[in-house]
Amino acid sequence: MITILAIDDKPRNLVVLTAIFSRTFPDARIVTALSGREGIDLALTENPDVILLDLVMPEMNGIETCIILKKDEVLKRIPVIMITANTTDSITRIQAMEAGVEAFLSKPIEEAALSAQVASLIRLKKSEDHVREENKHLEGLIQERTKALEESNRAATKLLDELKTRIVRCKLLEHDLLQSEKKFNDSEANLRYIVKHDLNALAIFDRDMNYMAVSDRYMEDYNVKEEDIIGKHHYLVFPNIPQKWKDVHQHCLAGHIEHNDDDDFEHHDGSISYYKWECRPWYRTDGEIGGIIIYTEVTTEQKKSELALIDALGKAETSNRLKTAFMHNISHEIRTPLNGILGFSRLIAQEDTSNEEKLEFYSLLNSSSNRLLNTITNYMDISLITSGSMDMKKKPFNLQHLLQQLFEQIQPICVKKQLGFHMVIPEKAENLILHSDQELLEKVLLQLLDNAVKFTLKGEISYGYTIKNDSLKFFVRDTGIGINPEFLPLMFQSFTQEEFMCSRGYDGSGLGLSITRGLVELMGGTIHVESEKGAGSVFFFSIPHKVQENAPELSEVQITKEPQQKNPVVLIAEDDENNLYLLESILGKYEIAILSAVNGKEAVDKCREHPEISLVLMDLKMPVMDGLEATQEIKLFRKDLPVIAITAFAMRGDEKKALEAGCDDYLAKPLNKASLLEKLKLFRAISAILL
Repeated sequence: MITILAIDDKPRNLVVLTAIFSRTFPDARIVTALSGREGIDLALTENPDVILLDLVMPEMNGIETCIILKKDEVLKRIPVIMITANTTDSITRIQAMEAGVEAFLSKPIEEAALSAQVASLIRLKKSEDHVREENKHLEGLIQERTKALEESNRAATKLLDELKTRIVRCKLLEHDLLQSEKKFNDSEANLRYIVKHDLNALAIFDRDMNYMAVSDRYMEDYNVKEEDIIGKHHYLVFPNIPQKWKDVHQHCLAGHIEHNDDDDFEHHDGSISYYKWECRPWYRTDGEIGGIIIYTEVTTEQKKSELALIDALGKAETSNRLKTAFMHNISHEIRTPLNGILGFSRLIAQEDTSNEEKLEFYSLLNSSSNRLLNTITNYMDISLITSGSMDMKKKPFNLQHLLQQLFEQIQPICVKKQLGFHMVIPEKAENLILHSDQELLEKVLLQLLDNAVKFTLKGEISYGYTIKNDSLKFFVRDTGIGINPEFLPLMFQSFTQEEFMCSRGYDGSGLGLSITRGLVELMGGTIHVESEKGAGSVFFFSIPHKVQENAPELSEVQITKEPQQKNPVVLIAEDDENNLYLLESILGKYEIAILSAVNGKEAVDKCREHPEISLVLMDLKMPVMDGLEATQEIKLFRKDLPVIAITAFAMRGDEKKALEAGCDDYLAKPLNKASLLEKLKLFRAISAILL
């Protein structure tokens, strides 16, 4: 984001400049000042990218202001555009340029010229800032490199001093002056090699593999002390050296150079370390090989980072492929039912469509609508599960009733496909009361049963549960197409289907099993699958429970038997015309007076003005004032007025928000006519006999 500072003692001029920049630089931040002093203060705090400065101002004119700006070490780099009148003389312009002004604009200001001038100066400033930053960065690098070189020189000087001391000591111990001189020359050659190559962990050996010198890093990496190894045989210091290393040493003593930039070493505890190493001969002054030099660099961390990067890259590429295929599937799963909805809606509206065809088209339209709604619900569920926003609502319920409802729901589909369908439950468990989330359990079972029906072409499907200590183990078994063994570990992952191709013969978003796993884990359980390609599948999941054998059945919610209100008046608060028309069409068939409001504020006002209103259907998302706030306002002066919340969000937790705001009940879009009428009957807006 760029920042533009405009300084002008005329507020209207600042308004014009702000309007121009809002059009030409929509992402810019405009800062204005009415005097030179105020502009200088703002420049110090805001650090703008360009300053527009009016020439003629009281107290301090534009030239005086510019002189102060350009004296500041930070502000002097900010380009200044002086805004002058057409009659400004050349002397004034020269004074402005001497003060440091980079450009001039004449009044009245042309928007194109102003925009071009500002854009040009901002680019120039950005380029200069970039160059300064690069120079600053280079200066830092030079300082670091100079410091490192100085430290390296000090270390080399120290090592040189130590080696010279050792050479002097060797000279005193040697009786043969010529031999002493030769060893001195050899030591000097070793020293020159060390200084020249600046290696990491380094060790120098003679032809018999005795230690002659080592670096500090070598002793640190291999946990040895100089006084314990100098003059000793390498294979005695490290008796477990593999034969491959001994072969490398002999090869280098013969005049060859060996190296490996990616070697590994397994420690006694099984851990792996990675090394970069080099082994080469060193030569005496007479040209003969005096021994070998070995250096090693530990690259374990770099190797781990490299492997992690390769693994992450592989996972990212796989994820991208899966997500691309998944997005194609999403498009298919949304467009396919939409095509049915739009197509059959047009066919129903045609004049030559018979009543029988309209009934068939309506059935297909309803099926497409349900499929689209189920797809959207799946996306909402996986979003809630992934974000950790889905909660669990435990309460006791009759498990047999839930399983029986699922049986009645799935059996007609199985009959149509000529599939056997069985429910298997333990003996004497008809009245088992389960304390868990009935809605989540129903979603899990329905998803698994729906998959079983979808992927089973012949045979049978069975479902049920067994009691295992402190848990119930549910199962859904089918004789369908089965699953490839290599795909089983991926079954419950998001963005994953066994077949991602246009020719696959099954609809679905590919989120069902991922949602199922999330719901089971939310209930405190686990899920797994056993399958064989072509021989069917069985899904198992377990959830904790506390069983009450032969517990009394839970009572159904008692609907009030009070008579319908006389001349009920219903207020519909809805800003969408289509939804309002739908509600009016449904309620218009009953003896109900209807009022409407297009926002929450209007709903509150109408509840004040019409005390005869007996029920409110409140959309939660409306302009001016939303439904939750409107409900809170209404309840302040009409506490007993029933308010039924209506929302298109329809996520778990929205009902809780509505009830906490004061709503008496909750309906989710798309509205189900039967559910709406049940709510109206509950609050006596219509009588039960009308249903």
